[in-house]
Parts: sequence; C-alpha cells; structure tokens
Amino acid sequence: MKNKSLLLRFATSTGAVTVAFLFQLCAASLSGEIQAQQSITFGGLATVAYGSGPVTLTATASSGLAVSFTSTTAAVCTLTGYGIVGILAPGTCSVTATQLGNSNYAEAAPVSQSFTVTQASQTITFSTPANVTFGSGPLTVVATASSGLPVSFASATSSVCTVSGSAVALVAVGTCSINATQAGNVSFSAATPMTVIFTVTPLEQAIMPGTAGIQTLTGNPTAGFAGDGLTSEYAALNSPAGVAVDGTGNLYIADQGNNRIRMLSKATGKITTAAGNGTAGFSGDGGVAASAVLNSPAAVAVDSAGNLYIADRGNNRIRLLSKATGKITTIAGNGTAGFSGDGGAAPSAALNSPAAVAVDSAGNLYIADQGNNRVRRVSSATGMITTVAGHGINSGFSGDGGAATGAGFYPVAVAVDGAGNLYIGDSHANRIRKVSAGTGVITTVVGNGSDGFSGDGGAASLARLSQPGGVAADSAGNLYIADQGNNRIRRVSAATGVITTVAGNGTNYLSVDGVAFTEGGFNPVAVALDVSGNLYIADQFNNRVQKVTSATGQIWTVVGSGNYLLNPPNLYSKTYYGTAQFSGDGGPAPLAGLSLPVGIAADSAGNLYVADRGHKRIRRISAATGVITTVAGNGTGGFSGDGGAATNAGLDP
Repeated sequence: MKNKSLLLRFATSTGAVTVAFLFQLCAASLSGEIQAQQSITFGGLATVAYGSGPVTLTATASSGLAVSFTSTTAAVCTLTGYGIVGILAPGTCSVTATQLGNSNYAEAAPVSQSFTVTQASQTITFSTPANVTFGSGPLTVVATASSGLPVSFASATSSVCTVSGSAVALVAVGTCSINATQAGNVSFSAATPMTVIFTVTPLEQAIMPGTAGIQTLTGNPTAGFAGDGLTSEYAALNSPAGVAVDGTGNLYIADQGNNRIRMLSKATGKITTAAGNGTAGFSGDGGVAASAVLNSPAAVAVDSAGNLYIADRGNNRIRLLSKATGKITTIAGNGTAGFSGDGGAAPSAALNSPAAVAVDSAGNLYIADQGNNRVRRVSSATGMITTVAGHGINSGFSGDGGAATGAGFYPVAVAVDGAGNLYIGDSHANRIRKVSAGTGVITTVVGNGSDGFSGDGGAASLARLSQPGGVAADSAGNLYIADQGNNRIRRVSAATGVITTVAGNGTNYLSVDGVAFTEGGFNPVAVALDVSGNLYIADQFNNRVQKVTSATGQIWTVVGSGNYLLNPPNLYSKTYYGTAQFSGDGGPAPLAGLSLPVGIAADSAGNLYVADRGHKRIRRISAATGVITTVAGNGTGGFSGDGGAATNAGLDP
C-alpha cells in the first residue's frame, strides 16, 4: 500500500465550515493488524488398548495451515512424530491441536480431544507334560505369558502333586492338575488361567530272579502283639493275613490273630494300630477306628483317596476306615452269615466269611465272598451290591468261557487291574481266574488245575500252582501271585504270558537275611504293590511282612535275625550288634559293636541288658528308643569301683 493523504470536510448547523485534516496512511504502520480468522477441526478419538501400537492424529485448520499437537498427559502418551501418539501406559490420553496463524491468519482457538487407553489383554501358553511315573523325581512345568510377565503355578490336586516355583513334586499315584496364572499389572489385565492335567502312574515292578532283594519290614517269628509306637523292628504280629499300600507308601497289615489293622508309616518307620482294639467281636461303628472291635480281619485294600477297606471276616462285614475322619463304618454286610441282598443296599446284604477286598479306579468295591463262592461288587455310585462272578452252588471248578456269574470257584483273593479286569484266586482249583471287563466272561489265566510246582519259564496257563492265595496286578498288568502251597511268589508277564518265580525258595522256614530273594523262605498268603513297584508279602507262618525291592539287589533285615530274645510277654528276634569292635554307645543298637556277648536279660519294661564280655561292659538297649548305652564297666576288666559310679568299675562279665 502506498502512502495516501485524506481530506475530511465537516458541516455544522450554522453553515459549512471547511476544516482540512490531513491523514497520511502509511502501509508500514498498518501491517499485521488486519488478519483473517481460522478454526481447527479435530475429531474424537476411539479407545485403544495398551500395546496396540501408535495412534495417528488427524486435524485440519480452515486456513490450510499445518496443525500442531501437544500431549497434556505425558505419563500416558507422548508425541513421537508429527501426528503420531506413542502410548506409554493405560489411562486417559489428552492431546491439544493448535494453529498459531501467520501474517494473514490469526491464531486459531486450540481444540483438545481425549481417548482412553485400556490395559492390554494377555494369554498363557501352557504345555501339557506327558504322563509320568511315580518316583521319577521332580518335574518342571513350562508356561509363558504373551505379555512377557512371569507365570505362577499351583497344584489343584495336592494329594497327588505339589508345586514349588515351576518344579512339581509327585506325592502319590493319581491325576495331577496344575494351574498356571498371570495376575497382570498396571499395563496388562489378568490372563485367563490355564490348566494341564496328566497322570502319575505307578512304577512298574521289575523284580526278576537274581536282581532284587528281600527285606523284613515288620514282625518277628513269634506270634504276639507288641511294638505300637516304636519302629517296626520291635513289632510283633499274629498271623498277618493281608497287606495293602496307600499312595504315599504307608503299609497296612491285616493282623488277623490280634484282631487289628496295623499301619507302618512311610514317614516315620513306626508301627501303630489303625483299627481294632484287640478284642474279638463287633462294635465301634461311627467311632474312632482304633477303638472299634474287629473279628479276624482277613484282608485290606486302599482306594485312591486313602480310605481303608477291611474284610472283617468273623463279623461277615466289610468295614471302611475314612481317611478324612479316622472313623469306622460298615459299608457291606449285615453281620449274618448267609447270602442275600443282591440289588439292594450293601449294608443290608448278607455275606459269608469275606476273605478279600479290592477297589478299582472308580472306587467300586469287590469282595471275595468266600462262604458263598461268589465275588460281590458294591457300586461307588449307588452303594448297591450285586454278584459279578460265581453261581454260589459249590466251590468246584467250572464255567470257563462263559458268563462269570455261571462259574464255580473258591475265592480266596481278588484284584482289579487298570483296565477293570477282575482276577480271582481260586484256591481249590489251583488257578487264577480272570473276568474280562469288556465281556464279563471268565477264563483261567494261570494254573492248569493240578496241585504242585512246575512251569516256570513257560505259559502261565500250563503251570502248576498250589493253593494260591493273594493276587495283585501292577500298572502294566503283570500279575503277582502268592503261591502259598509252594512258598513262592510267582509273576506272570502281561507282555508274554510267561510265568516265573520272583521270590521264595519253596520252604516256609524263617530265612536268613543276606541271601538272594529266591533263596528266602516264607509262607505267603497275600501280596501287594506300592506306587514304586515294590512287592509286599504277608508271611503268615513266620508272623512277619517282607518287602521285595528291585532297587538294591541285596537282602537286609530290619527285624528277624533268628537271635531270640525274651521280651515279656513275647519272644522276638533282632540283630543288636554287628562287629567285635566296641562302638555305638548313644546310637541305634543295630549299629553297635559287641564282643563275645555271653548273657542277656530283659526287665519288665522291655529294656534289654547284654553282658558284653569282650568289652568288659554291661550294655543296655532302651525299649523306648532302641538306643544302646553302657551302664556298667569301664572296659579295663579286673575288679575295682565298688562304692562308685557303675560305669567307672572294672568288670569281667
């Protein structure tokens, strides 16, 4: 604009007066003072999730000039480039759009928009472990979260498995469920938990001649009752008739002659009475099992929950000891010897001298109803009792190839394998019979019917057995048979059908520990397998329970050395010394050294005193602790010490 002059004329009511004013309009002085207006268009923004990537902003000015953006919530979002918002955290992101104008356009009014940034979702990837064998050691589980945050693990089945960090410890056989969780943080919401389930299977028994060892776990050769609360070597049994092992390795013994069920704790090695007060009779249902009265309990079985089933033979009942409460109840049998009740409630049925019990994986109970020549089944779902094998007419052999309910047999034992097949120890026929789970058809799987011993290394169905007692099946379907008349344990391979002897030398005499298990003598009436595949034998004639293990290849004794000692009112045997060198005071007696022990006596409390001639001492073994100490003699011999402490005296015992 050029400089201009402006003349103004003013008129009044009295006449025209010309007044000249000269204005000089200067372009420079008016520059920037007259500008066009502009506005910003900035639309709303949608909610986004944390981690979903940058947000692109779109805003325009009516002037066409470029718009600038500024974050007013720097903790949540920031500008990383022109119109690009980087997300820093969940929350509310606020952005202001501005246009400052230029020489032609005035500054636009700022426009702000806000949007929500939500927590990001995350997922867990959890790999399912393969089934594992109990005793195989800790298992490591692996899971990852898409967020990269650490995953936590917890066991939903602590009775089977426990978790520490990512290490899973196997507690027992069964189904293990592990939960994986990620709780999230300020940026990520909690993930949906994931669960993996796998099976902990028993260790398959692999006892083969020449590779395993036999061990006396509890009892001594003389019948009696003793040892409760002490380690098992102090225990006395009376005609143990049945054994069972729970998932944690506790051993249960049907101590028939004592009218008790004894338990050997895996954790402590101590023996206690689990059921029965020692009096023959019937009472105690609904109360504490140890106060109940049993009558010649013949067998025991344990289910996956640790509940104990007792064949209370003399009472014609099956009793249940609840793991949860410790109380005992009758679950089958009304106490009257006879046959009745099929199709009804099991406690109302009549049994006749039940000799054995077994529990399948579903909790169904099988009873060798010996006096009725039948096998009865109690449904875990309904509590109803039915006959699943045996016509009940007599104990003669019949029925192979037909329906099991039409067969004849004399059942002394029952077992169920993992597939639900039922095995029956048919003592009179010298056979093991099998009832197929799929068809209900009965067949002979072991024994040709002739009483005797033969067939090792050949087909089991051609072998000879003698009054077979207990039978057990491992996880692979291999059978273990208490071949009582032959004083042996026989094994039938599920893979080949071949029978072998895995324990016993054919005699029932008390064997000497330290020999191969095939050289040991016993009278086996029942067998059981633990979760590690170890075999337990109820040695009825010798009043003890023995263990066959494939782990050591050795035979060693906890009790039953053949050195008989008087412990009123019972005789029992135990090795109390090992070497001639003086040692062991203050420790377990079996580890002590004696030299020429020439005398022995026991007091009324069961403490044992030994004249340790070679060491010139009198040693005492505590009945309460099993610890050995010197109570008299200083080890020098000769005569001295009268009037002083006995341990300072000179002796020549």
